[in-house]
Amino acid sequence: MPVYNPVTGLEPFHSSVVYPNPNQGNLMVEVSVKEEATIQIDIFNLVGSEVASHGVAALSGKTNLTMDLTGLSKGIYFCRITVNGTTQTHRFVIIP
Repeated sequence: MPVYNPVTGLEPFHSSVVYPNPNQGNLMVEVSVKEEATIQIDIFNLVGSEVASHGVAALSGKTNLTMDLTGLSKGIYFCRITVNGTTQTHRFVIIP
């Protein structure tokens, strides 16, 4: 589903997917952007503390990233993906 930014009127990215869910600490993040952009990925625990982050420059099209979260405890986390000020958030679970 396209994401609309009410400030700029632009849709900087079309979609993002986080998988597998649940996982054992190896998280795949797939982001489709409409133009060259910086993708910021932040991982938060249930109490809202940032536990990991990663930024990457991307060309237009699909970008696939692997995040190694094997050092995190089992539980529920949130993956916040930001592209040019527009954000999507996904929930995922780390299992033993």
